[in-house]
Amino acid sequence: MKRIATVIAIALVLCIGAYATPVTFNGTTTGVFSGVGTAPTFTGGSFHGTTDAFGNLSIGGAGNNFGTFSLASGATGYNGSFTLTINISAPGGTTPNPSSTSVFVSGNVNVGNTVFGINFIPNPIAFTFSNNAQTGFFFVGVNNISIHPGDSNQALSGVIFAEATNNPVPEPASLVLMGSGLLTGGGLLRRKLLA
Repeated sequence: MKRIATVIAIALVLCIGAYATPVTFNGTTTGVFSGVGTAPTFTGGSFHGTTDAFGNLSIGGAGNNFGTFSLASGATGYNGSFTLTINISAPGGTTPNPSSTSVFVSGNVNVGNTVFGINFIPNPIAFTFSNNAQTGFFFVGVNNISIHPGDSNQALSGVIFAEATNNPVPEPASLVLMGSGLLTGGGLLRRKLLA
């Protein structure tokens, strides 16, 4: 009887268990400089993609970035900061706003003779989500960037790390059929052992 109970338990775990899964992200960005002097021009971007087997989604390049910077002339004398707002529309079910999540990332601006740099301050906040398909969490990281005079449409890159599980979808008919088969088999085995 212990063997039958073990087989039933293993079968149920295999049928009902949750599995790790890739997560699809979609979103847009906006950004603003706060300071005095000549700052680069920032154009908001959009991104989309699905995490890889390790839970990472690399953002960067043409058409899939956190925005682009252009700098027509030197930025000597600029003093201030840059704030990037990342609006994530998928996955849905995020906390606290289920329809979208805004991630705010600030950067310190460093101006040299030939380069305009933004060093983003790490934002180690875990955002959680739960919808009909998945439950999990994610972090967003933005890479530092250097912009030179004459640069045009230099993409801002980063990474999203996510971990999620599929929400189990019950299959009542299959589970009932499997359970009745296992019970019938157990009853027949018991009858054979008692005879």
